[in-house]
Amino acid sequence: AGAAAASLAAHVLKVQYRMALTPRGLDRGELWRLFTTNLVFTSPGEAIFGLYLIYHFRVFERQMGSKKYGSFMAICGTLSTAMLAGMIPLARAVGYRLGREPFASGPHALVFAHFVPYFLDVPCTYHFTIFGVRFSNKAFVYLAGLQLLLSHGSKTAVPSLCGLLASTLFHSGVLGLRRLTPSDVVCKVLAGTVGRLL
Repeated sequence: AGAAAASLAAHVLKVQYRMALTPRGLDRGELWRLFTTNLVFTSPGEAIFGLYLIYHFRVFERQMGSKKYGSFMAICGTLSTAMLAGMIPLARAVGYRLGREPFASGPHALVFAHFVPYFLDVPCTYHFTIFGVRFSNKAFVYLAGLQLLLSHGSKTAVPSLCGLLASTLFHSGVLGLRRLTPSDVVCKVLAGTVGRLL
């Protein structure tokens, strides 16, 4: 609901492009873009597919519990945003010009972070055949993800792949990220503030 309301408000006010993480914005010290880049989808088409996937992945909060799910979202969001922000000076160091707006705004990374547990933990419940090709019931979710991934080319693909990588790091256990959980005090403060907005 929060992403839908934020995207709608940004499109009505015509400020959706001011939310994205850009090299020029970081050069100017606009650090708020590190947060806002994950809030607002760039276009209504992205919003439709992204919100469908967010709605579809709601099952993970029930499976993990609110505390563990919130930890998963915070860690994946932080890691993927850090990866995107790190690409800007890295691209400059190797002489690659990113362009004015290299990354589309929107919770692409957070949406794609869900595909790792979806692939690993959600079983296929049935299969069907179209023109002799066998598909599972998960095919429609993967197709919606593919549409979101390719909606603006590399502008959406890069944040999406950062989300996949962040989630893979979370679930692999390599860095011990699964053991990180916030304290009860932090959970109560967040539930009373940010939780009311979502």
